Amino acid sequence: SLWTLGKLREDHALQLEGLGVTKKDPDHAVATLPKSESRPEVKDREARFASMVAALKEYKTANGNVEVAPQYKTESGVPLGPWLMSVIRRGKAMPVDRKSALTALGVDFDREVPMGKEGGRG
Repeated sequence: SLWTLGKLREDHALQLEGLGVTKKDPDHAVATLPKSESRPEVKDREARFASMVAALKEYKTANGNVEVAPQYKTESGVPLGPWLMSVIRRGKAMPVDRKSALTALGVDFDREVPMGKEGGRG
């Protein structure tokens, strides 16, 4: 390869190294992705999920259930209803730990959810 022959542009070599590709065997290299702690987009998704679960807990405390209307938004504008409908639709594809946390709160993944905006009040 150009890399092993020393003919790869330095900026390209640095990009490959940044992806976890090593010079040892670049033709058969598999990039190793960094752990989630060093990937900001993963941390953002985890933080968003945690904040939505916290909003759902607040809703449950105030209402005694998690039967959130599809278009419901919290007083601070958090789109809790649309988020929950999306989560229920994705139920089977959701990571087990997240689904378990929501099931423990009382989320019914067998609940029918409306498709699109026309389905609910909020």
